[in-house]
Parts: sequence; C-alpha cells; structure tokens
Amino acid sequence: MSDGDDDVCEFYMPRPQLSPWDDAHRQDESPGDKARESATPTEPPVGPNRASSRRSDEDITLTENIPSDAASHQAEVSPASPRDTSQSKSKSESTTTKRRGRRLSVHAFGQFEFCARAGIYAHEQPNEQDVDEPLPRLGYLPNFDVEKIEERLRAELNLVGVLLLACGALIFGFHLGANRYAVYRVILSLGFASAVGLLVVSCYRVLRLLARRTAARWMPEVDLRQLGVRVTAVSWWSLLRAGCEPMVFLRPLLHPTLPLEGNPWRVLVWGSWRIPVIRTGGRRLGPTRDTVYKKHELRLAAYAEMLEATPHVEVPFGLVFTADSHRGLCVPLTLDVRERLARRFERAMVLIDSSQIQQCDPRLPDDRTRCANCELGKPQPISDEEIKLARRNGRRLLVLADVPGAKFHCECGDRFDSIPPHQETLARRLRASHE
Repeated sequence: MSDGDDDVCEFYMPRPQLSPWDDAHRQDESPGDKARESATPTEPPVGPNRASSRRSDEDITLTENIPSDAASHQAEVSPASPRDTSQSKSKSESTTTKRRGRRLSVHAFGQFEFCARAGIYAHEQPNEQDVDEPLPRLGYLPNFDVEKIEERLRAELNLVGVLLLACGALIFGFHLGANRYAVYRVILSLGFASAVGLLVVSCYRVLRLLARRTAARWMPEVDLRQLGVRVTAVSWWSLLRAGCEPMVFLRPLLHPTLPLEGNPWRVLVWGSWRIPVIRTGGRRLGPTRDTVYKKHELRLAAYAEMLEATPHVEVPFGLVFTADSHRGLCVPLTLDVRERLARRFERAMVLIDSSQIQQCDPRLPDDRTRCANCELGKPQPISDEEIKLARRNGRRLLVLADVPGAKFHCECGDRFDSIPPHQETLARRLRASHE
C-alpha cells in the first residue's frame, strides 16, 4: 500500500441502506460476519520478568522486556449495538467486547495516518502483527548483517564459476555437433542462452554484494550525540561503528498508559540509550528527500514510550530504513510528536468503536490518490463458485463486474460495502454486480 502523511479522516459515512433485493441476497451475512470477526488472538501475558538474552549473528535477542504495570491499562469494553435478530445480537456483543479489549498494534495504529479504513482493517485481522520488515522475496539480498552478506557473496561466486564451466561445456558440445542434426544445435543454443542469462544476473548480484560489503567495512562512524536535532540521513553501518548494539525483542512491548503493543524491527543499545528501528516495505520514507511520513513518526514515538517504561532508559530519536538500503533517516522524538501520539490514538479508538458497533464507517480519504495503489482496494478476480461458497459461509462480499461480465472483489469493498477508486477499478470500469 502506498505511504501517506496527512491527517486521519474526521468524517463519517453511514452504512449504505441495502435495497430489498440486496437484503434478500445478503440476509445470511451476519452469522458468517460474526464468525470471521470472532477469530481474535488472546492478549499476550504481562508480567515483570527479567530479560534473558543470547547473541546471534548480529543481534542480542531478548525474550521479555515488559513493564510490570502495563497490565492495569486495558481498553474499556463497550457493548454492541442491537442486531436484526436476537442470535446475531448476542454474537455481536461478544465479538465487540473482545475487539474493544484488544490492544491496538503499533503497525495498525500507524495505518490510521494513511487511511482510517486501512487502520480498522489491520486491527480486525486475527493474525495481524507489528512486523514492518517486508516479506521475503526471491531476489532479496542481505543488507544489514556482514556475515550474511559474505556468506551470500561466496554462494554467488560459486554459482558464477559453475555457470562459466557450463558455458564452456556447451560451446565445446556445439562445436562437436555442428555438422549433426539441427535439433541438437537448437537444444545446445537454448542451453547456452539460458546459462549466459543466469551468468549476467549472478554477476550483477555479486557486484551489489561487493558494494554492500565495502560499505559495511569502510563506512565512517557517526557521533550519536549530534543526532536527534532534526531529520538526518544516517547509515546503518555508521551506527554500528559508533558502538550501537542491535537487539531483537521476541515478545511485544506494551505501552505504559495506552492499550498499544508492538515490536520494533531492531533496538539499538548505546549506554542508557535505546533507539527503536523500523523498516518499511515502501521505496520512500517520506514525501520528499530527508523527510519522513507522519505514520513513521508516530510508530517510533510509541516504541519510545514503551522502551522508556524501563527505569533509566532514554530514547532521544528513532530510525527508519527501507528494505534494500543501509541508508535511512534519524527521526527526533520531540515532545510535540509524543503529544500528538496520544491525540491520534484517541481518534483511532473512536473510529474503531464507531465502525465496530455498526453505527458508521469512515469515509474514503480526501486524497483519493492514496486509494490508487492501495493493496486493500486492488480488485481480485473471483469465480461464481467462489461467490456461492462465500455467501454459503456467510462471508461479506461486494462483487464487482466489468463490461464483459468478469467478476472481481477487493478487501476494502468487502469490509466497508463501497467501491474504492483503485486505479485498476477505474481502468476496468468496475461496477457493483446485481446478478
């Protein structure tokens, strides 16, 4: 989904009134909707446990670091609104109670700065976790661990050697079979072309790994006390050379006053300083150079207050990196940012309550360009069999159709019963299907 930095939408949109036809076709949605929403994870245990640590390749992994008084701060439980039937009413009350009692993850909280609907959707996912690190990719190369970079470099060099031998063998075989069958020459030519293509790709990956290893070995250290005044570009390797020790928390950190929880990607330790680090899957960290999106500021501020719940710990700034670069931004965590954290959190809880008790849903963002590339609004093909199965199971579904009659749906439309203006939706001229 695209990054954004504007305020959360403050306007609400009542849920659309369904026509009698729609009512007849969707009257079985409520039970399935409750079943989908009832799959909520239990809250992690809270207690003043001591941290047990072990050192791995680049990190010290902490099993627990949870404030002892965090368990006393729970979200207030609000009753559910009446439903059409008594059975659905009882189910919705239990579901709303569970949802309102859940802690909001820092990752879902940050989504409210991008879009209120994205934040609500992220909070309602049963397996939603605060993991800013992007998912593994086939072409991903290590970038934050010297040992892993060197290990991958050795593997790529071995692959280059094997491909060179394969190319030589294919050339020799082609020379021997030059006067033989044409099929023989075609097969050898295809094999040689494939080997050359793989060789070019491997050589490119070797060059990238060499550049990353060079940066890790020769990047100068940075003076940490000069950081935190303004948003500043910084290198991961400069921070490590300055004496920062990276750590990973295996259990969620809890906010001391707000029902927030989450894990930063890394935490750098430098004396009494704790520096939260997050990574984003986007290519940009902010709207312009040396700027950061507001959602990243709020996430770092939330992690800072979680870490400062431990006595004698100071968090002057946070760090945000992209997935494929050791260069990121240092974000000062000022008093203004921390005060805005509490205000934004309260607004997020109002939006969640207003949506989950079936009163009203937030409108689409005023900046509709955010919907253009949002993954939640991207239309996905769906067959008639899948539609029948979804409705049989009571799953909420907003079916869209293009001019030829192909059917689609999207996660945002299914959840909020409206069509988001995604670029593919507009290009295909999708409309709600009434078949």
